Amino acid sequence: MRTKLDPRLLKIPTCHKLPQWVVDWMREQPEAGAVLIEDALMAHYGIKPPTEKPTKPTTEQVTRERDLALVLIAKWCLNVNVEGTAFDNWEDHYKDAIGDGSPLKDLLVDAINKELKRRGE
Repeated sequence: MRTKLDPRLLKIPTCHKLPQWVVDWMREQPEAGAVLIEDALMAHYGIKPPTEKPTKPTTEQVTRERDLALVLIAKWCLNVNVEGTAFDNWEDHYKDAIGDGSPLKDLLVDAINKELKRRGE
């Protein structure tokens, strides 16, 4: 029985514009163009294909992250409601949410980047 390939390792068709002389050179090589490009990128940038399968977060982990996010948002909302909207009044809550050591930092950075991309920024 054939083992299922990690989807991150599947080859997908892409279209990139290359100078004519590069295309001519690639066509003269015995290796496929995709192999040449992949090998060159790995050599130049020191990147390697992923070896571990991505892990799916557990229900417990997702629930813990959600609950922490709700606590941080509740503290921030309460502080804004009581102290006002000036940044000085809620700076500590911002740092708690996105500062180093926050278990939600990576999730928040990803969400912020997705929103910036959606906005076209």
